[in-house]
Parts: sequence; C-alpha cells; structure tokens
Amino acid sequence: MSEHAYSRAAKHYNVSYQQIRFWMIKTTTNGYIALKDRLGWTKPIEKMTEVERLRLKKRQLKIQIKEQEV
Repeated sequence: MSEHAYSRAAKHYNVSYQQIRFWMIKTTTNGYIALKDRLGWTKPIEKMTEVERLRLKKRQLKIQIKEQEV
C-alpha cells in the first residue's frame, strides 16, 4: 500500500496515518485475526441475536474472500 493510500485510509477511518500503518503491519504479519479486539468485548455466539450472527458471518466471509485474493 502506498503512502497516498495510507493517508486516504486515515482520513476515511478518522484515525492517524501511524494507526493505519500499524494495522497494515499487523495484518501482513498475522492476518486479519490480529486485529481482533482482545479486551473481552465480544459476545458469545449463543447470546447474539439473529442479526448479530448474520453480521458476524458476513464479516467472516468478507475476510475469507480478501485472503483468497491475496
């Protein structure tokens, strides 16, 4: 990813350039799972609503597609 793309992503997500770069390094090294929030904020699947489960499945499928493209 070029520096210009980092800048655009930083503006889009309203975070710093350094934060985008850090995220990219983490995902390049350990995959998208490295970005998972490890603070215990995730709900167990059995406590999720139907909508939450579908959103989770959608995110997982998007990640699989992205990883297959690389």
